[in-house]
Amino acid sequence: MGTAQHMAGRAVAAGCGGAYVRLIVNANGRNQMIEPLGDFPANVIAFQCHGHITRADYDAILVPAVEAALKKHDKIRLFYKIGGDFSGITPGAMWEDFSVGMAHLLRWERIAVVTDVAWIGNAIRAFAFLMPGLVRVYPLAEETAARSWIAA
Repeated sequence: MGTAQHMAGRAVAAGCGGAYVRLIVNANGRNQMIEPLGDFPANVIAFQCHGHITRADYDAILVPAVEAALKKHDKIRLFYKIGGDFSGITPGAMWEDFSVGMAHLLRWERIAVVTDVAWIGNAIRAFAFLMPGLVRVYPLAEETAARSWIAA
């Protein structure tokens, strides 16, 4: 991730796949639950999520990154790591995830999801056939392989 100062109630820049997105820090000094990751090619947007994911997390972090990447690339790739401290996702966040995916359906080239959360891995595998791009699910122990695949 690019340099980011964590200051309560302030927006700071964070690098994500060659693009910069806003990393919103709550008034209590706690980051949003979706964190941009760095060290990926420019056509890859990469995130790690923690805790309980809300629509506000998607709207503040993921959606602007997708839109910025799509302005620069015809097709993009997504690396999405769901950490061991993941505790759930709100219906609003699930809808936003679906909406973003469908709005740009033909522009997703590859999607790598790294998680040990069984129900998420199973759901992604079950619906992967609906995506025009390649979709793979990796366990957390195989994060390096997922990073290599998404960048290849």
